[in-house]
Amino acid sequence: MPGVGTGMRKCSGLTSHCSRQSYALQLNGRRSTDNWSFERMKPMRSATIPLFCILALGVNARAQSVPEPTSCPTSPLIRDSAPRDPNADPVGPADWYVNVDRTIWAGPVPAGGWSSGGTLYSGNRVVKGQKTYWVRPQGTQLVISGRRLDASASAVEAHIPCCFATGFQIVGLLFPTDGCWEVRATAGDTELRFVTYVKPSNTEKNN
Repeated sequence: MPGVGTGMRKCSGLTSHCSRQSYALQLNGRRSTDNWSFERMKPMRSATIPLFCILALGVNARAQSVPEPTSCPTSPLIRDSAPRDPNADPVGPADWYVNVDRTIWAGPVPAGGWSSGGTLYSGNRVVKGQKTYWVRPQGTQLVISGRRLDASASAVEAHIPCCFATGFQIVGLLFPTDGCWEVRATAGDTELRFVTYVKPSNTEKNN
């Protein structure tokens, strides 16, 4: 996977076939519903990248945990807005995993937590996972790994497209199964570790 670029190359789009949400984002002064797609990044610094939809609840930052089995020692969620980025629309308030020095953010985490599985599309290429928004120090390469704590399972997969030249990064994140997961992310000399409970996907629930 190419590293973080200078913004002169375009990054591939990833699209999830999810139902269109009823709420909208302000994009360049226009209201536009978002169908959970990764858009191509324009090479100009002033380009605005449409982000996936989130439901903003409240205005104050607060710690919050999603429901999980008592055997899964989940990390606290921080309710806040992501740092402002010149190439991204505002995101939040929402629930995030954030490291102590607030240099790496992962989220937004939906109510009830992330689900296992998921499918995204990049042109003719299929990518497994769900669309997530990360923040890391500008110019650093984000590296993500993860393992299930309560049972044997394949490792977390992170599909990290180029070329996000500023602090934010879109990631296709795949949890192969539900359960209790530990995720580790590094960018430069900074690190974020968190434990999260992943709920079953709709496909798993129906089997």
